[in-house]
Amino acid sequence: MSGYDKSPDYTPPAPKGYARVQVWMIGAIILMVLVGIPLLASAKDWTYYNGVRVVDVDTLDFKSLDHHVRIRNVDGPEHGHRAKCDKERALSVLADAYAVEVLSKANVITAVFSDPPKQDRYKRYVAPVLVDGMDYADLMIAAGYMKHWNYGNEPKPDWCG
Repeated sequence: MSGYDKSPDYTPPAPKGYARVQVWMIGAIILMVLVGIPLLASAKDWTYYNGVRVVDVDTLDFKSLDHHVRIRNVDGPEHGHRAKCDKERALSVLADAYAVEVLSKANVITAVFSDPPKQDRYKRYVAPVLVDGMDYADLMIAAGYMKHWNYGNEPKPDWCG
């Protein structure tokens, strides 16, 4: 039979290097799942609510200003590699979600600037923010997602303890 078995049970041999490709593909899929799931879980919400977007719980992006505003005299938990522990990293995701919830339900969000507006070392404006007349920092502190912090005069608050 010309080297080819036509019986129904015949399975042709896999091409050379095929097993190596399969192992590589399985490894790539596992890597995408392991890397992709945390990335999806920490995906940022780029939606503007009433013209304001949450960069992180203590920094808001005001579309009308085309500038970020750092909330004055508070600190929030850090994200990703900047977090000092898993507890802080997880809390940052919850804090951002709560901030989005607060902003999405607001009617008016206002940054209250000094004259001239103060900026931090990252060139963000530093100011209190009012959400429907209530201090945004007070709302976040009451919910446990921010802590009072006098930047430059006190050590950064501990989110891991």
